[in-house]
Amino acid sequence: MKLDYNHFLEDWNIQFPMLSRYSQTTLFIKADAAMVGLKLERGPSYKDDYAVFLEIVPLWQKGEKFSTLPMFSHILIGAGKTKTCPFQFSNTTHDVYFSKAAVCAKQQFGSLLQETISLESIFKFVDKDIIYTGFNYNIFSLFNILRLKLAFATYFDNIHMIRDVKSLMIQEVNRRQNTRILYANNISVEEWLEKIFSEFDDRDKFMDAINYNTGRHKIARLNDARVINI
Repeated sequence: MKLDYNHFLEDWNIQFPMLSRYSQTTLFIKADAAMVGLKLERGPSYKDDYAVFLEIVPLWQKGEKFSTLPMFSHILIGAGKTKTCPFQFSNTTHDVYFSKAAVCAKQQFGSLLQETISLESIFKFVDKDIIYTGFNYNIFSLFNILRLKLAFATYFDNIHMIRDVKSLMIQEVNRRQNTRILYANNISVEEWLEKIFSEFDDRDKFMDAINYNTGRHKIARLNDARVINI
């Protein structure tokens, strides 16, 4: 069954007017070093349903083609007895459950989908997700979140925060066994860690990449949110 994404996005955009349509299934804002927004995807259980995800997409990536592959993604879940169950909507159930889902979305995602966003709220949200999903047992997922923190630390040129995030990355690598294991790209953990650090070592190039990507036509049309480093 073809899902009526146009109708769905219109409803979600009314709830979060700061967001702009980026694609047939996404609404985003520019938030300094990243895009933040909502993505509607076929539900994890039923192909005729959709689920809602909050996504954070890096703007410092390099290359001619821009990828919307998120560094962070979290599914909208219910409240009360359904707080561990994701909302899933079909063409027929969207209008029935939307008002309840919108309340949950504002409670869960609202602090990240507004004109002014505190960096603290971003970090608290992703940290909470580490606990919720058990990401601390998956070094790749955990490091995506730490890379996000390192990106914002670099954006704000916060030397202390950069040092702290790098130290945490090193600790997370060292506390795992078999630190010389090879990853899919045939480099050691130490080399892999150095490759991550190199993304952010040259701040000028890092900022140039962000400026280049924010100038892309589809991204330039998005509304701007301001991230406050408190």
